Amino acid sequence: MVFLYRRLVFAFVLAFCKVNVVLQVQLSIYCSLGLLIYLVKWMPMDAKRHNFLAIFNECVLLVCSYMLLLYTEYVPSPELRYYFGDYLLYLLYVNFGLNLSVLAYDIYEIVRMHCKRKLHHRKLNLEK
Repeated sequence: MVFLYRRLVFAFVLAFCKVNVVLQVQLSIYCSLGLLIYLVKWMPMDAKRHNFLAIFNECVLLVCSYMLLLYTEYVPSPELRYYFGDYLLYLLYVNFGLNLSVLAYDIYEIVRMHCKRKLHHRKLNLEK
């Protein structure tokens, strides 16, 4: 439910805080920080790796939100913004890769359990 509220606050910030980009980024940072505190304190997922992945994703989102401040009028050099953009992309690539590897591991576990179950049922049928 907390994740739904976060998306609602994000949509509200985008819709009604059009005046100041820095305010939008700061509210996004506070939202992300609040959700990170919730994830660390309560660990709402069933599996440990899913909790780790949720915390990692939130940390990456928090760092990306902080990096958004580099693309505002506070950094006047376009070359510097471009330079920081590369690091933002590298961070997102690592995040994407880790999420895909956890997804691949989960799929592998599901297929492995399914095959074990089928093999067990075959052995039971052969014994009869």
